Amino acid sequence: MLEEGNPWPDSLFGPLLFVDPATHFAVASEPDSAGILRPSGPVYVGELPHDVGIANTVIEWNGKRWTMLIWPPPSGNFARGVLLAHELFHRLSPRLGLEMASPTNEHLETAEGRIWLRLEFLALARALTEEGERRREAVLDALRFRARRQAAFPSAADEERALELNEGLAEYTGVRAAVGPVGRAGWAAQLIESREVHAASAGVSRSFAYATGPGYGLLLDAEMPGWQGTVDSKFDLASATSRAYSAGSEADLAAAAPDHTDEYDGDDLALFEFERAATMERRLAIWRVRFFDGPVLRLPADSAFGFIYNPNAIATMKGVGQVLMDGSVHGGWGTLEVEGGGRAHSPGRRKSRRDGRAGTHQSRDTSARWRRMAPRARRRMAARARRAAR
Repeated sequence: MLEEGNPWPDSLFGPLLFVDPATHFAVASEPDSAGILRPSGPVYVGELPHDVGIANTVIEWNGKRWTMLIWPPPSGNFARGVLLAHELFHRLSPRLGLEMASPTNEHLETAEGRIWLRLEFLALARALTEEGERRREAVLDALRFRARRQAAFPSAADEERALELNEGLAEYTGVRAAVGPVGRAGWAAQLIESREVHAASAGVSRSFAYATGPGYGLLLDAEMPGWQGTVDSKFDLASATSRAYSAGSEADLAAAAPDHTDEYDGDDLALFEFERAATMERRLAIWRVRFFDGPVLRLPADSAFGFIYNPNAIATMKGVGQVLMDGSVHGGWGTLEVEGGGRAHSPGRRKSRRDGRAGTHQSRDTSARWRRMAPRARRRMAARARRAAR
């Protein structure tokens, strides 16, 4: 079924490894060049060297580019199929000229960035469940909210596009390959809605592309079949959707965005986000002391270094790196299980930085109405604190 739903010209399938992270026992679809994997019926089995990091990922190992999946995989048929096709796409993506880029998207940890993103989520989910002109209007709303956000943060467009080409297209491939044609739009709408709900209590700087990728991809399928043939390193999912639905210029979309927020309860969402920003500011100050200013344990990124994480449980610290709040980290020195915010990761560096400033980025283009909500949010939080102290 996965190959039947594959939207790309090349087959998804290639060398595949299922690995138990505790024992490194592996079951593979084909042999490796060093003979570690031995025939066992229709598959190949063996124990991977312990300097090989185990994760849901793509690795170059013993002469081949493998898709690796942690055993056991998710139990549900759809979730298992989506994960498998997602990771199979990562093995295929270099043929499309795509890089596995992971920019931090720090602006999506600010109140304003999160407000416009969550509004975009809501509009995308609506678009997938509507038809005709009602669908087009919801698509335009999503693009308006995105244009407004990207106009406020200079690096947003490039960083968001890079992660969508990496994780967004992979998740789109997962939905396309694992879910039948009749159920795809509904599945994707539920996926986006669940991301939006989860965003209330989690970071979105990494996970957003798992929603926008399938959302814009399926909307393009409906309006511009064959768009996959135009994908390269410069491709932009949202820009292609804008052309397909005749959305107009970025400037006009951004200017119109504030007039369309009421339909998605924008004021309530904004108030919540300013309250969350105040809470996160205090939490980031604690993490700065824990991971950068105070005594810290630095783990070398040796040849076996890797980590497994939940993309919904990441907090980005501006100019420093990211805090992973659950998952595991492994290397030649062993394995650490992370719970409750236990590891700081500095992208592009082989060990954590001690310097850098944590805090909230204030955009120059903040909506005046929402800007006035920040003091109101702080007053509400103070009132709750006083009640709790009685």
